Amino acid sequence: MDTYSIVKMMIIFITITIIIIHIVISDSNDTNNDNANHDAHNTNYNSNT
Repeated sequence: MDTYSIVKMMIIFITITIIIIHIVISDSNDTNNDNANHDAHNTNYNSNT
């Protein structure tokens, strides 16, 4: 029972860590994608006019 609870706590801790890392990575990726899309949109708009 003691070993099980330790393993359970480790799994929960690892899961939370992975979720936090995933949020941080996806946030930075979203920002980069937004900027890239914005630049592409501006380029298309300028070339059309």
